[in-house]
Amino acid sequence: MQSFRKRSTLFFFITLGWILISLPTTLSQTQTITGNFSADNSYMVWVGDENQVIYNVQDSQGNFLRGTSTLSSQIRSGEEVTFTTQNIKECYLYLIGWSDDDVYQGIIGAFSGDITIVTGDPRWRVLPTGDDRDDIFPGSPNVLNQWPTQAEINAYITASTPADWKPTTVGPNNLAADDNTEPLWGMHLNNVPLTAKWIWYDSGNDPRANYPASPYVPFVGFNHDEFLIFRIPCAEFFTDLNITKTVNNNPWSVGGANQSFTLTVTNPGPDDIPVGTTIVVRDDLPQWMFATGYNSGGPWVCIPVTGDPESRRAAC
Repeated sequence: MQSFRKRSTLFFFITLGWILISLPTTLSQTQTITGNFSADNSYMVWVGDENQVIYNVQDSQGNFLRGTSTLSSQIRSGEEVTFTTQNIKECYLYLIGWSDDDVYQGIIGAFSGDITIVTGDPRWRVLPTGDDRDDIFPGSPNVLNQWPTQAEINAYITASTPADWKPTTVGPNNLAADDNTEPLWGMHLNNVPLTAKWIWYDSGNDPRANYPASPYVPFVGFNHDEFLIFRIPCAEFFTDLNITKTVNNNPWSVGGANQSFTLTVTNPGPDDIPVGTTIVVRDDLPQWMFATGYNSGGPWVCIPVTGDPESRRAAC
């Protein structure tokens, strides 16, 4: 949930029947991301910042998460991944992908923190490198295992400008069931949301008709400046409102006396909430307390929660 960047303060006046100690709470800067995705053909998953990849995400056996899908069964099964991000506001999730320039090619999936974002969402960006992995070692018995090194990946990221990061080309959704009439993969991918779409990059060098017209460029085999570096800020997967509760009078008063505390809501960014969007903060008091008044600050308007006869909940 994105919100205004300014600090807003809510004042609550409560009557105490017991002593309550309240500590400030804020959102952690370390978060867990889970994902389900598939690639046709080769893929790697990295985490880094805006300027570099820093560590390769591991699979369930503790190995670097990378692979090649050439069979329909491999594409259908895909990958499941869970990893922890550090310094969430500086973090980027990177997917590296390239194809064998034959049949079909693309990446599809979803990643989740507090929020789930599927491929096809406009927040994904792609950096075409122009580095065709199939041509690095002519005659190699398995050219699809020519993994880009961390240094190679970072060289392209470092040399890039904001204009070099392009919107992805968006293709068909994940199918609800296998459908042999669907013109591309024609299969349902396990554990991938139906809202996810196949994505790739269109170099403009393939003169054939673009998707959705046959032969469905760029999702048919062709070297579209691969390998490709896809990325999205990790912060997009998480809410970014911080709420801190502080006691206005210290120490707390004895039972039966009035007391007040303040909820301070801040948005560290980087995004603002669109104008007209409503944000609700609800504070539930313990059963031995009830609210007697509200003094709202900033854009907030605070009222008791409808249907609460004991006045122990407020919505702002």
